[in-house]
Amino acid sequence: MDQKRTIIAIALSMAVLLGWQLLFAPDPPPEGVTADKAPLAATDNNGTGSTNGGSTIGQQPVEPTPTPTPTPVQKEIPVQDLIIKTDTYEATFTNRGARLKAFHILSPEQYVPRGDLMAPEFDDDNPSPGDIYLDYLPFGTTFEGTALALPETAMFEVVQSDETAILFRYTDPATRFVMDKRFAVNPKSPYSFDATVEVRNTSPDALTDALRIVMYGYQKPSEGEWSFFNPIPDISQSVCQSGDDIERTPLSDAAEGAHIEGPVRWGGVASRYFTTTAIAPTNPFAGCDVSVRDKQFVRTALLGDRFTLGNGSSQSWTMTAYIGPNKTDILEVFDVGLDRMVDYGIFEPICRPIHWLLMLLYGWIGNMGVAIIVLTLILRTLMFPINQKAYKSMDGMRRIQEPMAELKKKYENDPMKMNEKMMELYKTEGVSPFGCFPQLVQIPVFFALYRTIYNSVELYHANFALWYDDLSAPDPYYILPVLVAGAMFGQQLLMPTASTNPQMKYVMWAMPLMFAGFVFLLPSGLALYIITSTMLGIGQQYYIRRTGTNTPAPAKV
Repeated sequence: MDQKRTIIAIALSMAVLLGWQLLFAPDPPPEGVTADKAPLAATDNNGTGSTNGGSTIGQQPVEPTPTPTPTPVQKEIPVQDLIIKTDTYEATFTNRGARLKAFHILSPEQYVPRGDLMAPEFDDDNPSPGDIYLDYLPFGTTFEGTALALPETAMFEVVQSDETAILFRYTDPATRFVMDKRFAVNPKSPYSFDATVEVRNTSPDALTDALRIVMYGYQKPSEGEWSFFNPIPDISQSVCQSGDDIERTPLSDAAEGAHIEGPVRWGGVASRYFTTTAIAPTNPFAGCDVSVRDKQFVRTALLGDRFTLGNGSSQSWTMTAYIGPNKTDILEVFDVGLDRMVDYGIFEPICRPIHWLLMLLYGWIGNMGVAIIVLTLILRTLMFPINQKAYKSMDGMRRIQEPMAELKKKYENDPMKMNEKMMELYKTEGVSPFGCFPQLVQIPVFFALYRTIYNSVELYHANFALWYDDLSAPDPYYILPVLVAGAMFGQQLLMPTASTNPQMKYVMWAMPLMFAGFVFLLPSGLALYIITSTMLGIGQQYYIRRTGTNTPAPAKV
């Protein structure tokens, strides 16, 4: 009986304890805190801890381990190339940066041999660096600050594509913004398309930044700067229109960095014959930043104004792209002074009418080489009266050299009397000491003619005769340079000289060799102009010498 009571008492006690645990036991510790440890005390700004006002003196506050924020990663997007095609060009765009990857001119045939305008031209002296240029393609986009982080080579999704338009979209991995880039055919020009960039704020915060449209051009860095004595075959340079000025920055200057203040209606990178340009006539860019990448790529960053986007708002930029030949009649269509892309330098006021006349003759004749010869003949004929007067004066100076030497010897101790007698000799013989001055007047004209022919894209793969099927390239057999040297030697034989200085004579005879060496580097079309001008000059000098042979020799002093 006692044993039975004991068992009942134990059972009741266990039931009471179990009921107490279920009804009145404290809550279990929070996740991550073991039963034998209390929760960490909160820390105020001074670093002292407190738990509901309880003292923590003698205890070391423990900082909670922060939960790392995962770095947003853009989803993997495969590389795609898409094409816009017209009757005159084929443009290939890549979604790697939503940039222009290749541009081929399809017509006229004259420009087809250039191939891809985005790929640098290479030869034995300028070996290809491989596909490095694919990192430096035009119409990339980036931002000035960090509010909108966007690498130039960020991967875009292809939203829409056909032969007339392509729409790319970039979604920020941090879901702060979305960028759309659209390229579409522009019928205004045979080598242009429209480019639109739109940014939408998808974050709850306002975003402030400034857009950059980036252009690139390749040039071999060892070629140096262009000059009259270093006519680089195809120099690339940054070109930005700022107000009424055209700012040209070659590779050597771009390496130091340059900033061009706006407003900039157009800007990009140009070579002698071709250009890659972004045009914004109604909403000009704020300026241009020029720099160099990998020592051989000139970089032009077209700067947009700073903008602020609230949540859900967007902003867009529209521009026209021109990629093609520096042909003035095509560039004039845009009506923003883009035709000044052709670099005539300080001779521009003279070069433009000369170029107009050259194109008129080419339209009539149909052969660029013959047009150059006829143009040179016309200008030489117009300048003949000036040359005739100058040559006669030089011939007169040659004839009076002996009497002048006698005067100098006779009146060497009386300079005033010597000058008086020399002036009487000039008057008697009808010779002007300033007779060569008229020749100085025509120098700008012939320099302008040189500059016009050198920069005319119409010479590119233009036929003349025989093996001259590209007047923009040097003579492959060096025939024209040799003819130039021979013609200039003949001209020196006919040239009357008033100098008795033997060193000057050596210089005069060395000039034909120097000039012939220079012509080796020039386009065939320019060498054709030089040989034509030299031969016409010889004919004019011979005529003047023949018509002036009856002039009696001056009397002895």
